[in-house]
Amino acid sequence: MLGKAIGIVILAAGQSSRLGQPKQLVRKPNGDTLLAAAVKAGLKVSERVHVILGAKAAEIQPSIQDLPCKVLINSHWREGMASSVRASGQLAEAHSWDALILTVCDQVFLSEETLLNLSKNPKKLTASRYSNGHQGTPVLVPKTHFRLLAMAKGDQGLRHILKESKDLNQVPFPNGHID
Repeated sequence: MLGKAIGIVILAAGQSSRLGQPKQLVRKPNGDTLLAAAVKAGLKVSERVHVILGAKAAEIQPSIQDLPCKVLINSHWREGMASSVRASGQLAEAHSWDALILTVCDQVFLSEETLLNLSKNPKKLTASRYSNGHQGTPVLVPKTHFRLLAMAKGDQGLRHILKESKDLNQVPFPNGHID
């Protein structure tokens, strides 16, 4: 389990316009929805799992109603991922977390191991490094970087923080780019 002061926030507010159905509700071979699988991975390492829903929240929320996570509805979801990133920062500050792990709901290979690897140094901004050479979510954001979350704009999410960081730690998440 993660330290008491690290929370996990799963970003799941998007409308999945290209897919034509909520990607949060796409089923994995084991029968779990993508969102439920992400929540379950988070719950294996933390009791502080929050989900940010937006588009089609009323349709999606029942898929995780039996899981012990908290749900926040982002009424600004049309703005893009950044609105959920900003909400995550506010949530982390409100709970006085020392760090926050931000992840998305559609990474098929998200696991307990990935989340634990991110949390090994909770005082250092840490991104996942994919086998295709890119970096991205899940990302551990230490308290010292929460203020940067408030600057997220549009669909960029955390890219601005990762690009501008001079001291970014990375941990391997080989299949993280597959969604």
